[in-house]
Amino acid sequence: MAALDFAHIRSNVVVPTGSAPSPLNSAHDMLRRGLATSESVTLLRELSAEGDQFITRGAPPDHTRETETLISRADVEGALSRLTDAEDALRDAQARREDASDAVSETQRQTLRARLPGRGGGQARSEGTNSRVNATIELNAARRGESDAMRAFVVARHELDETKRSALELAGLRGVEADRQRWLGDHREEVRWANDLHARLEARTAERNRPAVGGPRPDVSTEPRAAQGPERFPRLVRDN
Repeated sequence: MAALDFAHIRSNVVVPTGSAPSPLNSAHDMLRRGLATSESVTLLRELSAEGDQFITRGAPPDHTRETETLISRADVEGALSRLTDAEDALRDAQARREDASDAVSETQRQTLRARLPGRGGGQARSEGTNSRVNATIELNAARRGESDAMRAFVVARHELDETKRSALELAGLRGVEADRQRWLGDHREEVRWANDLHARLEARTAERNRPAVGGPRPDVSTEPRAAQGPERFPRLVRDN
């Protein structure tokens, strides 16, 4: 079977807005409607593949999946809020460590009472030793807390940088999607034509795969399968 000139059929079916349909346009419109209701699965496959190729080659690429993935990673406001919280926590940890360090320094000063001989002086020295131990324990805990807070701050800062990059990438993909939708809107008839072919092909294939009542299952491989076209075009354009 000779290949159909799909571009010729497609280019002659769109009637300019505000003009009356010419007999030629009407004839091509009737031809296209007839082809879209063809009984031949092979013909429908060929036309459907050509229709998809025209759209996928002409329209900007579809980045729907990438966009959906980036949306959850492009929350700059949320990342900035987490960085602010991490900064506050780090300041608190640093203040705690500074206070603990001052407390240790204070316990290292020997009081006048601790210098006295006898029971009173010994008790004061014992209290001073306990105070230094407790202050040192607190200082070590404060240092660990400051270290943890610093790591959390670095992670939050890195997360904000990554989020900003994702937001920029998302903005770029949304620009591509806007161009894609404009292209689809400008080629609404081609999109409708491809939709009609897909719907008819699916219906006709289902009919052929349905076993006849009381009869054997039909062999759907009797007609040669056309070359597989590109991935099926997402139908995103609505009729106004």
